[in-house]
Amino acid sequence: MPSVLFLAFALGVMLSPDSLILLGNTLGSEGVAVITGLLLAAGLHTLTALTYGKVGFSPSASDGEICVLHAALGPLPATVLPLCARVVYTICAATGILAIAGYVFNEVFVYWFPNLGFSFCLLGVLVGLNLAGPRVATLGQLSFVALALGGLLCLSAIALLGLGQTPPVPGATVPASPVTVRGLLAALLLCMGFELALFTTPPAARARALAGRLMTLGIVLAVLVWCVWGLVSVRFVPPARLADSTVPHMLAARAISGPSGRVIMGLVVLGGTCATVNALLSAGSRMLAGMATHGLLPAWLGLCQARPALLLLALGPAAMMALGMAGEPETDVYARAGVLFWLLHYAAIHLAVLVGPRRQSRQVSWTWGSTPVVMPLLSLVALGLAVLGLVWSDREATRLVQCMGLVLAGAGGLSLAWLGWQRWQLSWRAAASAPVGPLAPRKPPSCQGDAL
Repeated sequence: MPSVLFLAFALGVMLSPDSLILLGNTLGSEGVAVITGLLLAAGLHTLTALTYGKVGFSPSASDGEICVLHAALGPLPATVLPLCARVVYTICAATGILAIAGYVFNEVFVYWFPNLGFSFCLLGVLVGLNLAGPRVATLGQLSFVALALGGLLCLSAIALLGLGQTPPVPGATVPASPVTVRGLLAALLLCMGFELALFTTPPAARARALAGRLMTLGIVLAVLVWCVWGLVSVRFVPPARLADSTVPHMLAARAISGPSGRVIMGLVVLGGTCATVNALLSAGSRMLAGMATHGLLPAWLGLCQARPALLLLALGPAAMMALGMAGEPETDVYARAGVLFWLLHYAAIHLAVLVGPRRQSRQVSWTWGSTPVVMPLLSLVALGLAVLGLVWSDREATRLVQCMGLVLAGAGGLSLAWLGWQRWQLSWRAAASAPVGPLAPRKPPSCQGDAL
């Protein structure tokens, strides 16, 4: 059961409705090159998953990840990178995803219910699950992932077995296309978020060997589901319609099984929304609490089993929806900026594995056995090039760079101010206790030799 729950959180962000839209649009414009891109993306993300597994997070990822980044890169990157990646993505992406769920509920299930009202209700339910305790949130996550995966596999089976409607063109074949850079890079975004399971699952599932294998299994499972669904979608819907539609998955579901397929896909979207937002809130709140424990954020965020961090994190998408930012172009650009920072966060983990043993020789667990340098170095270079390629190929590259700059400046400024305040407090306490003896800077309990 711990392994099943681990997979449920590892698959959470991958089953986002945004992934369905991205897969459908990219399939329509790039063809089956996306399938090749998915296989290559799975390989690259597997290397990152193995890096997380080699590092080994004990007793929790909120301690282990912070210690790895703090010891290798310093307190500022250890604070800024998680904030720019997971917090920004949670606020902006969750806003759009919840809005999508509201529209789907309004158009597919209950026509008279306000779509934005349902989005707020859904966010409130997910926050309530997490406030009720980790066990309730974990069982909810398992149900959400089962609903999303079950619906996709059901529609795929109906299409493959010929139990639904026939394709528009009898005997149609999937159009072939050359492998393109855009197809490869888009596929890279469909397999992210697997490491969130390290923050939310029992210690039995976070053992080094088991964690790396389970994250790899989650990536492989997601890629297989996307490959099957992508081939089915292209077979039943013309590529031009997939490329231009804002709901390509709905078009494919209706083409496969008519109105009943539309209802099944509606359940998939709702299940995927809940799985994504629940994983982001659960892991994000524990991450913030862990950072607070190590003095990188205010201590009150870690009180009461990270409930203040959870409420603060949930306040972001709630405020964005209340201000009417759901569906706005700016929100989408900031969400894409969060995705790029998330890839840079993965790159920073590889960099920490490379430079960590040199800065702190006692951390022998950071080695890669017979290949201590090659695999993290290749992953670091590949992720760096992927971020550059995604920025270069973005339709709003200038605005994206500006948003990334604003996010980085904001998070960096706040982090510098807080870390400076913490350092001043330590200096003041040391000076005040000088007659007795200098007071050593407070060290995180699981970070050996690291001072703020």
